[in-house]
Amino acid sequence: MIVGSPQARHSDMLLQEAPSAIHSTPSYESRMEDLDPLIISASSGDVAAFERLVLRFQGMAVGYAFAILGDFHLAEDAAQEAFVEAYARLPSLREPRAFANWLKRIVF
Repeated sequence: MIVGSPQARHSDMLLQEAPSAIHSTPSYESRMEDLDPLIISASSGDVAAFERLVLRFQGMAVGYAFAILGDFHLAEDAAQEAFVEAYARLPSLREPRAFANWLKRIVF
């Protein structure tokens, strides 16, 4: 790479921005705290809140189902069915932070 070239300047900018990006990543605890109001809203019938939960956990659900089933298309179907069941059973979830493990039990 040529010093002073646009590529070199871009690389320098990325290196300068990287430390702040690392520090701005939310911690596990704060991500879980963000989950509480989302689950409470979804369990009260807020469909948009449940859609955000699906977007946040669909990769985990499909991956877990794939580990069990060994077929990607069956895993997608299993995850979709699990989310439908989770939506119906969401008011029974006592601890919002347990959502991921609770969803895994539904997938299995």
